[in-house]
Amino acid sequence: MNHWHTNVLIVPWIRSTRRGACDDALSYEEEEILMVQQGTIEFKFEGEVHPLYKGDCLYFESHVPHRIINPQKREATVPCVLFEPGH
Repeated sequence: MNHWHTNVLIVPWIRSTRRGACDDALSYEEEEILMVQQGTIEFKFEGEVHPLYKGDCLYFESHVPHRIINPQKREATVPCVLFEPGH
C-alpha cells in the first residue's frame, strides 16, 4: 500500500456507453484516466475528436469540458479512475 497518496481520493468506476450514445459535455475539478476495454469511442476534448479503440488509455484534466461518444453499433465499456486531490 502506498502512503504518499494520503490526500488524494481515488474513485474507480466502469462506464458502459450504449450504441450511438453521446454524453453531455462534462467538466469537474479532478484528473481522470480512462481505458477502452470493449468497443470504440470518440473522445471530444478542447474542440477536437479523438478516436479511441480497445486497449487505448487516456489521461486528462477533467476541468476541461469533455464528452464520450459511441459511434458504433455495439456497447462500449470504459473503466475510469478519477483522482480528487486534497482529501
